[in-house]
Amino acid sequence: MSSEELFLKKWRSLSQDKQEQVLVFIDFLCWQDVPNKSSLEKRLQEIRNYVINYGRLPDNNPEFSE
Repeated sequence: MSSEELFLKKWRSLSQDKQEQVLVFIDFLCWQDVPNKSSLEKRLQEIRNYVINYGRLPDNNPEFSE
């Protein structure tokens, strides 16, 4: 089974809330790979949009913890 197939199998078994957490984590991983870390403004905008869309910060995400 390929990594993609394994991912999709596991993805489908998750609740919608957990799927949202996975997407936030993937965004975080992609953000880490950005060569220019000065994109803080862009990342803050993404966090703001998340809060607007979901009405809260992601649960159990150290990236957003105080």
